[in-house]
Amino acid sequence: MSDISVTIGGDFCPEGRPQAALLDGSLSPDAIVGFVRPLFTGSDIGMVNLECPLSGRGSPILKAGRAIRARPETVGILKHL
Repeated sequence: MSDISVTIGGDFCPEGRPQAALLDGSLSPDAIVGFVRPLFTGSDIGMVNLECPLSGRGSPILKAGRAIRARPETVGILKHL
């Protein structure tokens, strides 16, 4: 049996400055997550906890803490990983 490598990233939310920079073209996905990309591409399995919905519709739900969401177009950051 051979070893399997797994990379896990937690609490990823591309809102705020990363989202704005990606959408206005001032930063590429590689500029945002390129420093961790080798960890994911070098693993057999890669997982990230997406901490927010990717949605441009609806209103935030009432909850404890901040209601966060990112635009669907930011999925390119995750695809880049």
